[in-house]
Amino acid sequence: MAGSSHIYRAVFRQAGMIEAATSQGLMDCAKAFASLPVPQGNRVAILTRGGGWGVITADACEENGLVVPPLPDDLVKRFNGILPEYWSHGNPIDMVAVITPEPMLQCLEILAKWEGIDAIIVAGGSGGMTMKYPNKSRLPEEFKTALVGAFNPAKSDFQNQDPTALLIKDLVEQTGKPIINVSLGSPDSGREPLKDYQPVSFPTPERAVRVLRLMAEYRRFLDSPA
Repeated sequence: MAGSSHIYRAVFRQAGMIEAATSQGLMDCAKAFASLPVPQGNRVAILTRGGGWGVITADACEENGLVVPPLPDDLVKRFNGILPEYWSHGNPIDMVAVITPEPMLQCLEILAKWEGIDAIIVAGGSGGMTMKYPNKSRLPEEFKTALVGAFNPAKSDFQNQDPTALLIKDLVEQTGKPIINVSLGSPDSGREPLKDYQPVSFPTPERAVRVLRLMAEYRRFLDSPA
């Protein structure tokens, strides 16, 4: 009923039990462990549409013992062919507010197949965010189409599926690496249920990082000598 927290934590570690400090943390862990594979290590790639979220996520990774490795030269060259020349050229990969969906999908596929990381956090990869423009009627038609695909998945041409969520599901299955999204809006807006690995979204980078830290700790338990 009551006792030393140090003793309980030692017992939890020995038994491979995940300790959640809050009820919210408990639910976050349940969602991630039920939907994603356990990473093979603690190396994280961060993909973000804006630099601020990348910095916040990288800081949270450092505070939680997760490693954000630098990008190798061959990956930098590949991203140079996808992103504007003023992108971050490092990890976190800052897409400098590129709003069309194709670059995000291309970058995700490259990162998932990179052997130098064990997990990916995508800041703003998918979610039900909608945008309002006072002079929307004056926007070029091709720009309107891009905005619909990027920010309103429910109206995309993927049978009411967010294309980023579909790709994340496929990449998780192919690589065995967890990919966690930090959403720009409601993470479930306009989506139908997906089988097998479910895309996992959290509303803040800190919650995504805390869950990933616990998953990496569980991997260390699984890999430890019996």
